[in-house]
Amino acid sequence: MYKVLIVDDEMIVRIGLKSMIDWNAYGFEIIGESGNGEDAFNKYLASKPDLVITDIKMPKKDGLWLTRKVKENNEDTQVIVLTCHDEFDYVRDALKFQVTDYILKAELKEEELIATIKKVKEKLDQEGKREEEQAEDIIKKEELALGRFLSTEKPEEDVINDFSRLKIPIDGWNYCCFQLDFSISLHERTYSQEQIKKMILACYQLLTNKLEEEKWTHLIKPFGNSITCFLAKEKIHEKDIKGLFEFIKKSVEQYFNIEVTGVCTDLYSKAMVLRSEIDWFYKAIDYLFYCNPGEMITPKNYNPGDKKVRNVISPEYKKDLIHYIEESDRKKIDEFLLKLVDELKANSIPSMDGKLYISHMLGDIIERFEFCLNQDEGEKIYEYPKYSLNANHISTLHQIMRDFTKEILERLEVSGTENSAYMIQKVKDYIDEHFQEKITLEDMADYVGLSKYYLSYLFKKEEGTNFVSYINKKRIEKAKEYLRDTNNTVSQIYDLVGFSDQQYFSKTFKKIVGMTVTEYRKNLK
Repeated sequence: MYKVLIVDDEMIVRIGLKSMIDWNAYGFEIIGESGNGEDAFNKYLASKPDLVITDIKMPKKDGLWLTRKVKENNEDTQVIVLTCHDEFDYVRDALKFQVTDYILKAELKEEELIATIKKVKEKLDQEGKREEEQAEDIIKKEELALGRFLSTEKPEEDVINDFSRLKIPIDGWNYCCFQLDFSISLHERTYSQEQIKKMILACYQLLTNKLEEEKWTHLIKPFGNSITCFLAKEKIHEKDIKGLFEFIKKSVEQYFNIEVTGVCTDLYSKAMVLRSEIDWFYKAIDYLFYCNPGEMITPKNYNPGDKKVRNVISPEYKKDLIHYIEESDRKKIDEFLLKLVDELKANSIPSMDGKLYISHMLGDIIERFEFCLNQDEGEKIYEYPKYSLNANHISTLHQIMRDFTKEILERLEVSGTENSAYMIQKVKDYIDEHFQEKITLEDMADYVGLSKYYLSYLFKKEEGTNFVSYINKKRIEKAKEYLRDTNNTVSQIYDLVGFSDQQYFSKTFKKIVGMTVTEYRKNLK
């Protein structure tokens, strides 16, 4: 809604203007009125209306004075002048201030007022679109300048020209690069891509507002699950950066229940010197892979190394892990995986190098123990090397390795003892005794000490049906007994046999028995 201020010394005119049309229907709302130019200008400054409708002749300050003051304050404010037949000299003066239109009071009718405000709205819409396009153009130029600054392959001359156009001094101030990263929290929870995009945009706006409020000169752009900034100010202290990070950390935790990690370079007195040292910034961003939520990396707590995986991780590592798997030593395996993770972090191994090493190691282990795997079943275990490459944090990578080794051990155990029939019978016995309770595949997997994926595979192999279908069939058989031997209602029976929803119970009953519950009960009589 565009805001309107009505100014006339005659109350009857003000009332008439307010009630003549439905202002809201045309995109306007009346936010105030006044009887003289002086009071009206004070209200204008307080409420910043988009449209001022003013009489010319008024006490204290007239409409010409008000129009001039309004246009001096904001030339984009639209002004409509109300006038009488004998006031055309005043109208001529008002037109010099680029008023939008004028209306004769004596001839003021609903149709004329509607036509005039429609014209005003069209101008305001065009102005708003132009301002929006200008703002977008500025943002694009700033993002382009940031991209060039961060890319050392781009000529320095281009960066200097960018800064000149954006009126950013290249020396004499303090400069740094700053990044916020939300990857850990966003991947730990189940968010859609649209939800993630909205949260990053909200965090971007939060940071932008804070920087503008505290008079930072900045270039800023969201990249994936992170926000990257170039910051400049006449004087920056370390506490300013810490305060900025703490503000964002507390805000995103409060509003979105997510956590953030951060990176900030040293402070430099020359922007181009900062740019020449940008390699540290990229290495620190990569090292976030190893950091805990809430941490911020600075040159004081991070010194990048240049070690390679092959120089840190001995070839004996993989042999040791294979040996522990062959021995089914879960404790030794867990100790080994923790040690491996610690080695990667302590030596600042680039995240992708570490993930590639783990991926190849898992692939070699699959090849070593392929005899106990079922390649033609689309097994999840063959996907673990790919999962490791997609890990966004060291904790995720560690868990992937733990899940992988656990599943390998389960396959070896089943393959070695051929006790799958025993395990499935154990599950069936439990279902027989607890069919009226909530039973999940995960619960049963824990009960027999297998992964849920392998239990699902074994169950189908042994019983010829899947886990859920087996439970449903067992429950429907019990429901038939209740229908036959008791007078319990359907709403009582579905609960007694473990269904949580009557509609699902009825649908399942018909699917298995071939008739509805009511039809089955009638056939019993």
